[in-house]
Amino acid sequence: MDSQQENDQRINQRINFYKPQPTKDDYFDQRQNFATKIRRDNKNSVIHRKRLNGISAENLIHIKEISNVDMSSSGSLQHNMIIINGQSQDPDQHIQVLQLLQKLMQPEQIVEGIAQDKKKDLLYLRELRQALIAHQDELTFHQFILKGGIKVLTSYIIDSKTNQQSKEEAIWALTNLSIFSGSYEADFMEACEALLHILHSDKIDNLGSLLNLKQQCLKTLGNLAIDSEKMRHQIANFNGNGLKTIIDLIYFNRAPLTEQCFWTLNNFLIADFQYNQLCIQQGLCKAINNTIDKVQVKSEDLLSEMLWCLHYLIRNEEQVAQFVCEQIPNLHKKLAAELESSVSITSNIVRPIINILGNIIPLRLEYGHDLMYDEKFQTFILTILFQPDDQNLYKKECLWVLSNILAGPSEHNFEFILENKNLLEQIIHIASSQDYQVKKEALVTLYNLCENHQNRYLQKVMSKNPSQAFFQVLQNYFTCDPYLLKVSISFCSLICEKYPEQAIKLIQQENISEMIENIQYKYEQNPELVQLSSSFLEKYIYNISHDAVVDESSMHDTNNEKMSFNI
Repeated sequence: MDSQQENDQRINQRINFYKPQPTKDDYFDQRQNFATKIRRDNKNSVIHRKRLNGISAENLIHIKEISNVDMSSSGSLQHNMIIINGQSQDPDQHIQVLQLLQKLMQPEQIVEGIAQDKKKDLLYLRELRQALIAHQDELTFHQFILKGGIKVLTSYIIDSKTNQQSKEEAIWALTNLSIFSGSYEADFMEACEALLHILHSDKIDNLGSLLNLKQQCLKTLGNLAIDSEKMRHQIANFNGNGLKTIIDLIYFNRAPLTEQCFWTLNNFLIADFQYNQLCIQQGLCKAINNTIDKVQVKSEDLLSEMLWCLHYLIRNEEQVAQFVCEQIPNLHKKLAAELESSVSITSNIVRPIINILGNIIPLRLEYGHDLMYDEKFQTFILTILFQPDDQNLYKKECLWVLSNILAGPSEHNFEFILENKNLLEQIIHIASSQDYQVKKEALVTLYNLCENHQNRYLQKVMSKNPSQAFFQVLQNYFTCDPYLLKVSISFCSLICEKYPEQAIKLIQQENISEMIENIQYKYEQNPELVQLSSSFLEKYIYNISHDAVVDESSMHDTNNEKMSFNI
């Protein structure tokens, strides 16, 4: 194999090596774990979502800690408080939930249908919902469920005599209890079926009120979906088109309802990626495209849920991502436009947009080119990368997107970075960041700049002295992962091939060859890394001719200055 073929093969291997597949999960896990936590373990995630009808989140009753209470001025306080799960609670409030359950279980209130009793039912259900919100202890919740609370609430939902307001209050109470659905699956299966009957109702009388009720059902069903495979199956296959019913509700273009639909679908996609295909088959891509194009005023919460839904669709399979991009024309431009509309870089929509862009850029040549010359995208990238050193919000993600763009075949994308001298210097500076993940993406970005297009841009990059950032990785090899070590050794191989005299001298001066030797032994279980290390040492260190090596005495000048490349 001649040197040109060998070089082409190495280039192709490195281009493929730095595509997002090996590192994409880093950007999914944080969102997925966080989303699962708030949906399963934290009741407040449900409380904080605004209700179309009912009390607002800001007015909810919250338990106050008594640590700031002056005990000396409240002599009877200890007699009025009990401790549950380490929290101080009023005993009257503690038993209120169970007392309300007893009132709701009285037969005459459910069977007789007297108007006065129905008003009492509504009052009791509303008080129950507020009491469930106010209490943070699990004991009350478990006692409520064990005493038949779920079945009582379900009976109000399925009773044709129950008015709309009472049903909504009962569903809201179920929403607050649904965080325990994993422990009481059988009870919640009955409630789940009752909610699905409402969700699939095709009545058109009082449609606005019915849509409000369906919106509340979606909140509960979303919580149930994240916890139980059986309930996910029940919801998705109800009447043969469970998910399609949810997707069709998006087309009503009612912002709170649309947001709730996306939130519920997200829980399916988070819990099991097999629902990706099913959602696509049921028309989710078209619903997303309709929301982007037709809904003129989109709240940040709505945008966030829609974007995460899109993100989860494309995260696993390239073929699925290709299909999604076909279903949503100019997706990359639409996402860049939303970046401009975000209030600040801390907006909830920024992270999913970056993740989506990073995943779809390798799919089509024009995506990277269009983005690099899109003023909105440029402004966003520069804003993120030029944050102070102690602020790393989205730096890792933006560098990941840039590295994917630079791994592609378009040379125009390189011009944007190389023409902006400050940007190149900033990426090199970030490559020495204290944040390991940020440093990692910066080094991959620099390597793609140096290596792609047959090293055509290596000279311009080397004039800014990026070598020390790669050398630092090798000098601290015992704290670095094999992936980044491969990047750094590949960089050493690249500069030794292009500038053998200066590069080999510099590598020996910095003791990099010794570090690479140590890497072979420390990572002996990683054959790819061992092979890369040994090949470099054999070619550039052990077997170099005497003429190619600078006299050892010249490797250290009297001023101990760092060696630079004469290019």
